[in-house]
Parts: sequence; structure tokens; C-alpha cells
Amino acid sequence: MKNVLIVLVLSLSVLSCVKEPVACVDGPLTTTVFESNRYSSCSENEESVEWEVQNGLFIASNYTSESFNHSWNVAGNYTVKLTSYSKSDKKSDRESVTVRVKDLCYTCIKEGYEYYEGEYVYDWALDDYVWDPYYYYYYEPSESFQACASDGPYLTESTFQANLSAWAILGYSCSKQ
Repeated sequence: MKNVLIVLVLSLSVLSCVKEPVACVDGPLTTTVFESNRYSSCSENEESVEWEVQNGLFIASNYTSESFNHSWNVAGNYTVKLTSYSKSDKKSDRESVTVRVKDLCYTCIKEGYEYYEGEYVYDWALDDYVWDPYYYYYYEPSESFQACASDGPYLTESTFQANLSAWAILGYSCSKQ
């Protein structure tokens, strides 16, 4: 009888035992401005999750699904926090990772060029005016600059691309670094 009582007490304690969750974040730790990234929970023994994603100074996004997509529009280091909860939220575990968001930069170049302008000049040997196609020589040097998303208040990649298009109208060719 004593053995039956011990077995009964042990089985009840095992059945009522809530396993401790172990939080785990799965997602890229390095990304680029405007790039969409998928983060998901790889936690063990979890029943529900809560995410907190840092977007800037004192601003955060919150998610409660197992996975989500997120992007940043300013370069920097940001924190992604996951809290995993057990059944009935009795126990929890938290993991925090730092995501490095690199700036999106383009190098824009306007190629230099040279040209000549001609003019009629007097030729003493011919005693007449002749066309000299190389009378004036002009040279415009190449120009270049770096355009980065952090240079302006670009809220989306399309507004940043629109700015690059404006430079193309002025004769610049921009390529991603």
C-alpha cells in the first residue's frame, strides 16, 4: 500500500509539472536598411510568445505570433527581445539579440568629358578665314559622391530610389555599394 501511495504522489507531481520554456530567436543578426527580415521563435516548451523589436530611440514594435517580418529604415544596432511563456504563463524565459543594420549606400558618378568648339580664324598663308574645329578646348572633370539612406529622412526604399532617380536626370550613374 505504501508503494502505491508513493507511485500515486510521484505521478501526480509529474503530471502537474510545467516544463520550463527555453527562449530561442532565429533570424539574421546583420541586415541592410529597408531589407525585410523574418524572425521566428525556435524556443522549446513554449505555449505563447511575445516579441519586442527596437526601431529607434524609445520606439518599439510588438508582435505575438511565432514569426514575423521586420525592416529598419535607419542604420544602427537594434535589440530584438523574445519572451517565451509556458502553459498558463506560469513560467517564462527571455532571449535578447542585437541586430546590426548597415546603411544602404550608392556611389553616383558623372563621367567627365572634353569637347572642342570650332571657330573661323584668319589664316595668313591663305589670306582667308578657315574653319578650325579645335580652336577652343573644354574639359569637364568627373564628379562623384556617395548617397546613403541615412543622409535623409527616407521612410521607405521607394523614396530613397526616387532621390537617386533625380540624380540620374542630372547625368549621374548610381550603383549600389
